[in-house]
Amino acid sequence: AEQIPNEATAEAEIASNATLVDPGQSDAEISDVIDFSYSVPPIVRRIPGIQATLSADADAGRAKYAAEASDFRNEAEREGFPFHRYEYDKKWSIAADTPSLLVLVGETYIYRGGAHGGTEFDSLIWDRESERRIEIADLFSDFDAALAALTPLYCEGLDAERAKKRGQPVAKDGGPFDQCPPLTRQTIVPAARSSHAERAPPQEASHLIEPGPRASI
Repeated sequence: AEQIPNEATAEAEIASNATLVDPGQSDAEISDVIDFSYSVPPIVRRIPGIQATLSADADAGRAKYAAEASDFRNEAEREGFPFHRYEYDKKWSIAADTPSLLVLVGETYIYRGGAHGGTEFDSLIWDRESERRIEIADLFSDFDAALAALTPLYCEGLDAERAKKRGQPVAKDGGPFDQCPPLTRQTIVPAARSSHAERAPPQEASHLIEPGPRASI
């Protein structure tokens, strides 16, 4: 029987996964222009469909940013300005692990040689029954109605966090830093109630969730 790794062995297993963590490029030029890392939780190695998806994602990220970094280094040499090596660090973690769904959230830090880097987020929702990746909209019977119900709560929560960070209420004059970005431009991650209750669908939209996944989200 396959031995399921526990938390104590997670780092060792991740480090041994050459395809996902060290995408297999030992080219000295790549190591000179970019520090690339890509890590996944051990469960990924037990689901071929997810492993293939994330392996392809790792390969695409490495190829794109290594080529961009190489071009930038060549430009720096021609123009006589210093080149700072790129960084690409993507980490996947588990947001929900239920009988029907496995949900991963990806956090990517990218530094492209400038003053500072930036962080991006994405998600992967895996339907265990159909053994395929699905989208957040697939969890709702009417995604537009769900967004309409969720948006006011999301904007209120966003303003509350802004006020906490700024130490004052958010102005309502419509300035660029006071607006509420559309939910459709955000990474929405469904999470298990037991571990992330604050991310569970609010009551106003819970009736819009498809019956299958609802029982375990």
